[in-house]
Amino acid sequence: MVPVLILLHANYANLIDWNPWIKELSASHRIIRFDIPGHGLSYSDPSGDYSMPRTLFLFKELMKHLEINRFSIAGASLGGTIGLHYASNYPNEINKLILVSPGALNPRVRGSNEPAHLPKIFNLLTQITPRALVEGLLTGGFGDPSRISEELVTRWHELLLKEGQRDAQMARMKQYISGDIDKVIQSIESPVLIMWGKKNKVVSVDLAIEMKDLLINSPSVKTIIYENAGHQLAQEIGSETAKDALIYLTKNNQE
Repeated sequence: MVPVLILLHANYANLIDWNPWIKELSASHRIIRFDIPGHGLSYSDPSGDYSMPRTLFLFKELMKHLEINRFSIAGASLGGTIGLHYASNYPNEINKLILVSPGALNPRVRGSNEPAHLPKIFNLLTQITPRALVEGLLTGGFGDPSRISEELVTRWHELLLKEGQRDAQMARMKQYISGDIDKVIQSIESPVLIMWGKKNKVVSVDLAIEMKDLLINSPSVKTIIYENAGHQLAQEIGSETAKDALIYLTKNNQE
């Protein structure tokens, strides 16, 4: 049976950003990728609920619909945090967990039972979203901003302007509650690969080591630090990370 890999993108990102991974991994895996509600080509959630429980519910329902009951997850940033929560809730479904710069331990939200306070000026972003804003997001997420292509900036900007997307993005940020994320990480029972950029300005590389130490119930934890990359590894060094993921997943499948 062909192993299944679920790809979960980062905040502001979309399923297209995983193209380098598709190129490397599609020959050996059945790959499922989708735009999280409020991202890419997906519609906003009519419920208006962008909380983690709602996100996990939709993820679980998709797996039921596709009749997939065993798989690996690779999640980037927000997608990595979703992957952690899913693996914690449904440990018997997970073969392997790949965490690509997850933001779960970001000190701004870590351990909080209340959503982070956002200045009112943030609401303007739902109405005024210049291309320069997207360029700034990507520049802050890349270790080497010269790697940012015009095509990437254009795609992110155009998809962000899709009807309902900016409101959904803002709602997700306002509704996110970390809770006891340390306990969630400690509960993970699957093998884990952590990928992190040393030049990560969003979540410091020191948190990669802390996350590894928290994974006390994982049977094996491997960490790869990319010296010249930042937070958005799937976009910045997609081919390199995909090749490393392929090696790791193939080894795991043989064990």
